[in-house]
Amino acid sequence: MRFLLLYFVLIISFAETSIVSAQPFPTAEVNFAGASEEGTILLEVVSYGKRADIAMEEAQKKAFYILLFRGVPGSQQPKPLVEDEIESYQQHRAFYDEFFQQQRYRTFLMDAWPVSKFRKKHMIAHIKINIGALRRDLQQNKVIRNFGL
Repeated sequence: MRFLLLYFVLIISFAETSIVSAQPFPTAEVNFAGASEEGTILLEVVSYGKRADIAMEEAQKKAFYILLFRGVPGSQQPKPLVEDEIESYQQHRAFYDEFFQQQRYRTFLMDAWPVSKFRKKHMIAHIKINIGALRRDLQQNKVIRNFGL
């Protein structure tokens, strides 16, 4: 009986580790830092990487990921832009591949700068995003519906 219980616990812990490691952004260390202009959002992101340039790129991707699929509490975008992440990704896989892997997200990136020094493989960065243009692009590519239609 003990052996069966131990086996079950090991299987469950292995399954949880596999699921968590499969997620592209396992943490949501993204906070609202302000909106300096209409149609923009400024996010503060904690990011990790082997080098500062890798951490900055990951901070940018993480900011867009959270904005699209989680929303940012306390901001003008508290709800996600995309309602159902899994369904949307299945229906618009080519869009998301181009957006993240081919760095199309950079067309909506207004500015990005480090707030802290790169230490112990992590940094804090501010990421400024043109959220109005991002929303229009998602609508034009039929990833989200136009409001009021």
